[in-house]
Amino acid sequence: MGHSPPVLPLCASVSLLGGLTFGYELAVISGALLPLQLDFGLSCLEQEFLVGSLLLGALLASLVGGFLIDCYGRKQAILGSNLVLLAGSLTLGLAGSLAWLVLGRAVVGFAISLSSMACCIYVSELVGPRQRGVLVSLYEAGITVGILLSYALNYALAGTPWGWRHMFGWATAPAVLQSLSLLFLPAGTDETATHKDLIPLQGVTWLVLSEIYPVEIRGRAFAFCNSFNWAANLFISLSFLDLIGTIGLSWTFLLYGLTAVLGLGFIYLFVPETKGQSLAEIDQQFQKRRFTLSFGHRQNSTGIPYSRIEISAAS
Repeated sequence: MGHSPPVLPLCASVSLLGGLTFGYELAVISGALLPLQLDFGLSCLEQEFLVGSLLLGALLASLVGGFLIDCYGRKQAILGSNLVLLAGSLTLGLAGSLAWLVLGRAVVGFAISLSSMACCIYVSELVGPRQRGVLVSLYEAGITVGILLSYALNYALAGTPWGWRHMFGWATAPAVLQSLSLLFLPAGTDETATHKDLIPLQGVTWLVLSEIYPVEIRGRAFAFCNSFNWAANLFISLSFLDLIGTIGLSWTFLLYGLTAVLGLGFIYLFVPETKGQSLAEIDQQFQKRRFTLSFGHRQNSTGIPYSRIEISAAS
């Protein structure tokens, strides 16, 4: 018998490279926008539309991507999203008009949104509770690294003729490396039942979303929740300048801060603790227990019932 592939290092590379691609594509437009404006004579409205096109593509993926993830599997969804990203990057690199730029950015947005959902779910299912939090959190770390890398390349290519084409093209490198790592990993949890080592949970949104839903609908449920994230991003990107002009910079960020406080309160009251539990144990927790609202050391007698929804194979 041959040796099984090193699951944990490969999962770590898949998570880190996926986040790196995500962060790079989000931030690369900051350096490419000025030369694009000069080369194509873009107006302010056209620049906003070009920036927002990635978010539109990401929002579309969050609406339909869950069905793709549940239907074709997490691994295939990641590989497919990387192919879509390659197509989008090629479109951007060869673009000769605003229409092609917008199309390429929308395609890339679709790809990174689909990949972000599938990657977090795939890694969380492939490893156990002791490692899950660390590995999924590597995706967050990869986003930060990708943003920094995009800034560095933007600076290095700023004075290069048609440098924005190279800025968009370099996003394919981590996607290709991630695809190579995936080739050595199994398709899902059924093939890794013998691997029991896993990762402690961290309080990050994507980690919780990749854990708390039943496996039958996990992709669709994750995508549905993620659609609100992309819709909020799109709304902020389209309203930010107008909001500053209306109420001022200080009040704008105060409004964002108050929104974050409301989100923190919701998490404290309603999001269950999943630390150290397997995905099966979390699933059973939602089926058999009633989560009560906690206020310090006191508990309200009124609980919130959760029940599992059976989904037929045809759906």
